[in-house]
Amino acid sequence: VGLVRLRRPPAVAAGAEGPRCYRGSPPSPGWDAVVNKRLTVSKDPKAGGRFRTIGAALKAAQPGRTIHVLDGETYAESLRLDRPELHQGVRLVAVKDATLTISKDIGTAIVIDDVPDVHIQGFRFKGQEPVRGSTFVRIRKNAAGVVLSDLDFQAAEPVTGITIENVAVAESGNPLLVRKCKFRVGFDGISVVGPGGNDGGKSVTSGIRLEDNRCMGCLRGIHLEGTLADIMIAGNVAANCLQEGIGIANLSAATRRVLILNNSLHHCAFGFRVWGESPDNKLSLGKIEFRAIICSEGQHVDIGYVQLGRPGVKGDPTPGDGLVLIDRWLFADNWRDLSGMSRLYLVPLAKGDKKLDLNDLESREWSDVNFLRPRLKSSLATGGAGGDLPDYAGAVPPDGVQAWDWDKTWTARKTKTVPQKTAPAEKP
Repeated sequence: VGLVRLRRPPAVAAGAEGPRCYRGSPPSPGWDAVVNKRLTVSKDPKAGGRFRTIGAALKAAQPGRTIHVLDGETYAESLRLDRPELHQGVRLVAVKDATLTISKDIGTAIVIDDVPDVHIQGFRFKGQEPVRGSTFVRIRKNAAGVVLSDLDFQAAEPVTGITIENVAVAESGNPLLVRKCKFRVGFDGISVVGPGGNDGGKSVTSGIRLEDNRCMGCLRGIHLEGTLADIMIAGNVAANCLQEGIGIANLSAATRRVLILNNSLHHCAFGFRVWGESPDNKLSLGKIEFRAIICSEGQHVDIGYVQLGRPGVKGDPTPGDGLVLIDRWLFADNWRDLSGMSRLYLVPLAKGDKKLDLNDLESREWSDVNFLRPRLKSSLATGGAGGDLPDYAGAVPPDGVQAWDWDKTWTARKTKTVPQKTAPAEKP
């Protein structure tokens, strides 16, 4: 039998990665990039990262690549994902809670501009004497499929956690999703800004889901403004906010299908606030559904309506007509304690809403694991809407009850008009 001559494999150029088999040792960074579509970052090479900065890894990115930040270090960088041919589908993941900062020199930590399917996960964001009005994360234009999850934002200064502006997602596209993020900032936790509505609603901010987030001590927890469509705000907690837990300002008459569902709003100046100019032509039917919310210990009022002057005339804030508000929008299955000192702004209890007993909550202490959790056998535990919404009211499920899957609600509601219900109000 003749001998088979084995040929030496061709030489690999210096710095390149040829195909290799590994046994007992991790693959090289180059191998990771080719096989696993993963780029790695760490300030210290000993931590295993190929790149020393996140920006350098982004420059080497291709669509669909994952960038793992392997250490827990602080990165003073401003990252821009604004080239779809490079950044679409990029996943930026902090494996050990790496921190991104903003300062007087860095106004925004991450900008996602007209790039779909970007995922940002696991980062901490901190302000280091940032400029007033800065924002940690800004998202604009086409943001279909963008996901921000498990992020933590902290700044004592008046800066915003996430700003979403003029984002338009087609009804057939995947929505922009912000979920399980924590906000302790001096301005808005999340700000959603749409066009002014001067074009009759042709331009609209749409296709956004804000779910299971926690806003503590912000000026405004979640704030909406302008022309909006297909927005779902569900399962969020806002507490100790100096102006509002959740608020809507200067709403365009073209706004439609805004769902505010199963949130818990506690000890804010206004738990929920509607604020606007000349509102009489902006409260048309089929616009907003406000359902299964727990509103407690409002400082001004738990739910309030503030109008700037009278229709068509700007002026000082005056009380809006809460009876008109609950007659034209859908308020149902909410639990309110009707608290607060500014009774003129109080929106009355709608027919389908109920008076809240604070003893039905396990805890009203933010640091408690059972904060705003309904007691298992209380009215809140079964006082939700049911059907395509949880059986419980508020954001936190009772002990032993599985957290709600908001995909079910989004699928059922995203193309359904808010029911045109006109219910008489009950005076508090």
